Amino acid sequence: MKRKSPAPSRPAPYRPDAARRFPICLATTKPRRRGRAGIRAEDPSLPLPTVEPSALARPIADLPDGVEPDGLIRLSAYEDGFTVNLGPLASVIPTPTGRESITLYMDGTILQATVNIEEDEDFNFGPDPVDINVPGLLFGPVAIDYYTTRMWYRVNYGTGASSDSRKGPVALDSIPPAPGSAFLGALVFAPEIIRDGITVDSFGANDYIDAEVPGYSGEKPGDHLRPYINGTLDPDQLHYAVIPYENSGPRIRLRFYRSFIESVGDGSWLFQCDAFPREENASPLSDGVRITVSIDDAIPALLEPGVPAYDDDTGINIISENDARNSLVVTVPAQPDITADDFISILWGTTESVRIPIADPANIQVVVGYKTILDAWLASNPDAGDKAQSFDVRYRIYGAANNLRGTSPAHTVEVNLHVGGGVVDPDPGTEPNENLVPLTLVSDSGRFDSIPITDRGKPATARVPWLSRADDGAGDLLPAFGKGDVITVHGPDGSALVSHTVANGDLDPPSGYLEITLPWTTLESIPGGVAEFSYWITTTLGDGTKNDNKSPPKDVEIQTEDALPGRGTLENVILPEMGRVAQGWVDLPDVENGVVFAFPMPVENFNPLTDTIVLSVPMYLVGHNGTETPVAGFGDVEGENRFVLSGNHEIHEADTGPVDEPPGGGTPTRPPVNQPYILFRLLPGRFPTLHGNEWYHSHVTWSITNEVGTGRSPAGGLMVRFDVRGSTETRRAPTKAKPSQAVETAREEGVAELVVRLLKRWAG
Repeated sequence: MKRKSPAPSRPAPYRPDAARRFPICLATTKPRRRGRAGIRAEDPSLPLPTVEPSALARPIADLPDGVEPDGLIRLSAYEDGFTVNLGPLASVIPTPTGRESITLYMDGTILQATVNIEEDEDFNFGPDPVDINVPGLLFGPVAIDYYTTRMWYRVNYGTGASSDSRKGPVALDSIPPAPGSAFLGALVFAPEIIRDGITVDSFGANDYIDAEVPGYSGEKPGDHLRPYINGTLDPDQLHYAVIPYENSGPRIRLRFYRSFIESVGDGSWLFQCDAFPREENASPLSDGVRITVSIDDAIPALLEPGVPAYDDDTGINIISENDARNSLVVTVPAQPDITADDFISILWGTTESVRIPIADPANIQVVVGYKTILDAWLASNPDAGDKAQSFDVRYRIYGAANNLRGTSPAHTVEVNLHVGGGVVDPDPGTEPNENLVPLTLVSDSGRFDSIPITDRGKPATARVPWLSRADDGAGDLLPAFGKGDVITVHGPDGSALVSHTVANGDLDPPSGYLEITLPWTTLESIPGGVAEFSYWITTTLGDGTKNDNKSPPKDVEIQTEDALPGRGTLENVILPEMGRVAQGWVDLPDVENGVVFAFPMPVENFNPLTDTIVLSVPMYLVGHNGTETPVAGFGDVEGENRFVLSGNHEIHEADTGPVDEPPGGGTPTRPPVNQPYILFRLLPGRFPTLHGNEWYHSHVTWSITNEVGTGRSPAGGLMVRFDVRGSTETRRAPTKAKPSQAVETAREEGVAELVVRLLKRWAG
């Protein structure tokens, strides 16, 4: 702000704009008058009165041509007094009479200082030149706020005539800038200087730090603004800011030069300034701004980094999508000033990475994440089009105290991450691109995302969606691929199975997807189970670079014998009671208890909650020649002696010793099963006769069916003989096996309900 004061007692004709820009007046009271000077004609031959140079304030360096200097008196000269020179006059004053005098006037009537001119014995004119000493505080102890006026002298001749000299400018100011409540505001620094402090990077290409000085009261052209750090004034006057004559802006820039900052040293210091006007009446110091300085440990000249993915390209140097995805590395040349105590960060454009410790100063390699590269590329290429963008790659070295030691020169690279359709990865921290919709694999029989065993040996079809999940900003989904793109279906190990080049007819298909046939030869080697399938869209850029856009995987079930229960083959069922009396035989008492069948566990690819177990115990008469048929009603048929056991099977731990058996005759314990098992009890009702003259044998088989298929025990089955003889009575319930107990046992072990009903009828 400019000083606002009442208009002066008279205008300053030598500077018509003075009143407008720097109004002048006396701050408290006008100086006392000492009489009036009559109007006289100016004698142009009389020299102008001049103030001794040491009493004058420094001139305004940028005073425009044609504008008269203001003749400002230094405050100390005004306070102590100063000398005005009025000569030489001998050549312009006629022969003196001894009665001549010279009177000095300032402000018309303010000052009258008279010197008599005399002639010595040698008839010499004296004194010549005339010096008049102006007393200190000539206006008294009043505050003067930049007051401009005119000064001249009058020669009074002995004849009674007089002549006035031309009038010269003079100005006084005794009030310092920004006094009292109108103090200097705090300096204004760039936000990053306040936040990060002053480091070697803060200077950029300059050797100074800029600050802005708000306007202040009493501001005048030629004022110096002087920088201070920690109360110390920069001694170099060339570093001071100067208020220009035509100052039209609200703020003035003040520079804190690096040489001055370094002379103060590192620390947390107050940065201030004062206004030092031409009359040398300094203002109070401005409010302080505390800034941390960290430049003592600076590395003077770091070397440029390398980017091998760009530098090592043959032909066109470009960082492609594949380069950016595959752990792009920035290398830093070994330099003696970089130590293992330092930390490093990478600047990719304007984005700075996190700082990491330097493990080996002789081999510094830093990985730049794909997200950093993609974000920078999109910032300069929002539509993700086929455009290469330039980025400066630099690194910063930080000391152990978190102080910045230096920033390297830039290494410029070109980046083009355009992919098919411009479909940008919404989660660039991970691959694949979630904006691509996963494919659907259709088996030859029409199963989605599943190839059953029955379709093995037959081709499958991959359906690649035409539209992505990304939109164009107007609500329309972007296509995932375009003409000329190559779509490759990849298997679970990432290997390419089949490729298809997109033609015009493939675009915007009515079904919403592009179908790509996968011959069986491309699928045959894939292991059974759940396999991940994906597709890659390879787009050739305008410069010939190829970029891949990778879809999320889709889980596809591949059914093979490896996925069958037991990989297709089960162990024979275990009958712990067989061989108790004779090898291969189950004796009558154990039949009366219900014969224990144990399905050995564990079985690979078996889910006891959902999978189905089928047990076949067909009954044959005594002889075995391989051609016999089962006893009628006891064959390998569901509802007879084939038992279908649905899910929720209980797996028992291996027995630790003989197991107590329920009552019903025979030995009250049975031998243990020495591995985990699922228990099934074949009740007496499933034998053609009991206590008769016949005995029977069976070829016992079992199977497990899961969602893929069926695993079976050996085809011949386990041959077992049942000795049920011991009475001429047939179809008689065991003397110790109560019907209710048999029914409960059947329920517990999952025997088909039909068997339970038959047993009830037999026992009743």
